[in-house]
Amino acid sequence: MFGLLLFSILAVPVCCSVNVVHIFSEDIVESFRDHPAGFGDSLPDTGIKGFLKYLKPVSKGSCHYYEPSPPWIDSSTVWIALMERQGCEFVNMVLAAQKLHYNAVIVHNNISMPNSNSVFEMTANGVSGNNSKNITIPSVFIGYKDGISLKEYDLRNDVRNSSRYLVQIKDGKVSTDSDSDSDESSPPAFVFWGNLVLTVPLVFVVVCCTCKVKYDQRRRTSTNTLRTPKCLKTNRKEAHESPIRMTKFTKDHRYETCPVCLDDFIEKDKIWILPCEHEFHIHCIKPWLTGKQRTCPVCKRMSISLDVKNV
Repeated sequence: MFGLLLFSILAVPVCCSVNVVHIFSEDIVESFRDHPAGFGDSLPDTGIKGFLKYLKPVSKGSCHYYEPSPPWIDSSTVWIALMERQGCEFVNMVLAAQKLHYNAVIVHNNISMPNSNSVFEMTANGVSGNNSKNITIPSVFIGYKDGISLKEYDLRNDVRNSSRYLVQIKDGKVSTDSDSDSDESSPPAFVFWGNLVLTVPLVFVVVCCTCKVKYDQRRRTSTNTLRTPKCLKTNRKEAHESPIRMTKFTKDHRYETCPVCLDDFIEKDKIWILPCEHEFHIHCIKPWLTGKQRTCPVCKRMSISLDVKNV
């Protein structure tokens, strides 16, 4: 069970989150679901944070040349490129942004694609797959609606941005398998599988314990069952005059359980019925009565004769 739980947790891909952060207060303004690419460098432990620029192809259908370049380039400023998926190979898109000296790339889905708001892993498959070894910057993929919202924080958009916001790509466990167009994020996959793995054994234990309790209750002779009815109480003289009856058990008998071994009687079991009307397996009560005891082990109210009368 522990191995299955561990496998369920490890099988979840490492995901990230894209946050819009205020440059002064460092408050998170918006967050978006995403998935890291299967090529290029991985994100640093502290994530990556910088100014956002929205890139477009230099010419229609171009997959290798985009614009604009970062407004200024120095070692202290981090630039993140936002690009739209347009049928180009992801490797070429990220490589083009890298050549323009961007430090990271966010690719958003296209509205014409099925499940445009879903996210997935960008891979290096295709003709340009071998170029992935030349990519040294991290990249992630987000949905279409998230991409349009994130586009509003482009550094060129002075109305919304005015250089007040930075975009941060950070490691995190975020749901990435939503195939719906809703903005609601579903819980991570490992939460579902972890709960399932922990719940199934718990339910099994509860069911087994419940069945065991019911089984014990069915086998256990209750106080009312072992009590001698008032109408059947006899004195010692009547006990000697009423011998023990031997008969075969049937379903219409008063008791269903032997008070000594607490096992249920089986149809046609040979039993002894004492004068007080308590019923026993012969092999259970005989050692008791042949010893020093001469009373019923249940009520202990009378002395019993060992005379046995067949019925």
